[in-house]
Amino acid sequence: MKLPKSILYINFAPYDNAGMIRDYLIDRYYYVFHFSFNFHYLQGSENSSSLTVYKKGKKTSKSLIFQILPHPKLTFVMLPIRSVVFLIEIIIYTYVLKKKYGEVDDYFTVNAFTAWCGLILKKLRLVKRTIFWVWDYYPPKHKSRTITLMRWAYWQFDKLATHSDKLIFLNHKLEDLRKKIRIIPFGRNYPIIGIGTNVLKCRHQHKNVSLLFIGVLKRSQGLDLLIDNSHVIKKHFRDIEVHIVGSGPDENYYKTKALGAAIPFIFHGLMDLYSKKAMEIIKNTNIGIAPYKPEPGNVSYYGDPSKIKNYLSFGLPVITTNVFEFSEIIRTSGAGEIIPYKLEPFLNSIQKIISNYGQYSVLARSLAQKYYYAKYYDKMFA
Repeated sequence: MKLPKSILYINFAPYDNAGMIRDYLIDRYYYVFHFSFNFHYLQGSENSSSLTVYKKGKKTSKSLIFQILPHPKLTFVMLPIRSVVFLIEIIIYTYVLKKKYGEVDDYFTVNAFTAWCGLILKKLRLVKRTIFWVWDYYPPKHKSRTITLMRWAYWQFDKLATHSDKLIFLNHKLEDLRKKIRIIPFGRNYPIIGIGTNVLKCRHQHKNVSLLFIGVLKRSQGLDLLIDNSHVIKKHFRDIEVHIVGSGPDENYYKTKALGAAIPFIFHGLMDLYSKKAMEIIKNTNIGIAPYKPEPGNVSYYGDPSKIKNYLSFGLPVITTNVFEFSEIIRTSGAGEIIPYKLEPFLNSIQKIISNYGQYSVLARSLAQKYYYAKYYDKMFA
């Protein structure tokens, strides 16, 4: 099978391979030019933006890119300057790539600002086609005035980015929202493609209750529910433990808070989920948790959390709150439990899953098969 020639792919760490999207592109295209930018400071990572070139499925080069990585408190204050740097770097490096490898056929990204950058590249005749896979909507109101301003600015880029050659939405909420405010036409239907899954053979030890949290450590992710109530949780499940794989802006906050917890919270840091070390951790857990806080400003309402798809990929039943669209599919499939952000339902859901673990695990694997990335993404690049 002849591979399409080339694609320039831009994303932000640690989401570069969310839903195995990077692996899919590497398998599909002859050349993949992958820009990975850092937004948050992530402990345990290289903390360096980079450009990696893949040829016929193999990495041929990796170059570090200049970046401004401010203190977490200045992340949003510095965003305008950092965005200008991103744009300049994307233009310069794409020009160099075109000179060396020839025309870039596709430009692909999931972020509104970098999607707008793609439109600039197309006007400069550096890429042929732009593809915007819409992952986000940031509600404009926030308790921080700085974040409110940055979200307003991002929304302006989002409006412009809808003029990409191909527009795909992560879920119906994201599409319907843009139709309601008339930045895309009501009469047109767009492809809806969520985060894909892998299908892995991973046997889980479940003599004790061992919970797994994968992802960026932010307070909106809801780990406070477990830490604040750890003494009560221990009364119900004596040998319970929580494994946390990931990093993020609130990592130190959670590490400090967990010191006084009655149950073990084990922080493993950021790591490749398919590394031998990560697989050893994951196979010794038995439930994946995603207790998102149901807050008005929580961007997860409009997303398709990759952590959920990761849990399903490993055959882990899921406990999550009713925040995102995919939660209804988890409920109807029987692959996990959907709960309000409260302790008692959380405890009850653990007991339900452990009491009938085999069935929950089988249904989790079955749901993962339905969204298997190697086939699921095909229509995105047709």
